[in-house]
Amino acid sequence: MKNNIKSWLKAGYGWFFLAWLLLDYVTKIWAASTNVNLTVIPNFFYLAYSRNTGAAWSLFSGQLPLLAMISFAVGVGFGYMYLKKYTTFDRWHHLAITLFLSGTWGNFIDRAFYEEGVIDFLSFHFGDYIFPTFNIADTGLTLGVIGLIVLSVFEGKIGTKQRG
Repeated sequence: MKNNIKSWLKAGYGWFFLAWLLLDYVTKIWAASTNVNLTVIPNFFYLAYSRNTGAAWSLFSGQLPLLAMISFAVGVGFGYMYLKKYTTFDRWHHLAITLFLSGTWGNFIDRAFYEEGVIDFLSFHFGDYIFPTFNIADTGLTLGVIGLIVLSVFEGKIGTKQRG
């Protein structure tokens, strides 16, 4: 496990983690301070400030302390699980894990320290359907999960070594 942490830091993913967190934080502060409401691509992509006191699709709305605890537990538990499970990581695992963890921690910070909830501002419309507004942390979390699923499916082909 210690070697995985060293490998992750040595490969620069610690900096990537911090950069993604900072990008998430700066864009959220910008969206909140400007109360952004901007059409980027008409009938498709908008920047629209909102707050979400729930999780994805506003599930468990109003349960910020519970969701903050879950975010914290998932961030710590998931990181620990992957560090224990694998003896080595390839760059794709490093990237997926870093995106997942930075997304988890980005939203944890909002839930733990802002009683108004998570700041969202990226809004996509597909015809009459409006996809739930989200943020940079959500993007990292989603990309990380998708990456880990794809890597798990093709694991034997990528050369990642699994313990026992």
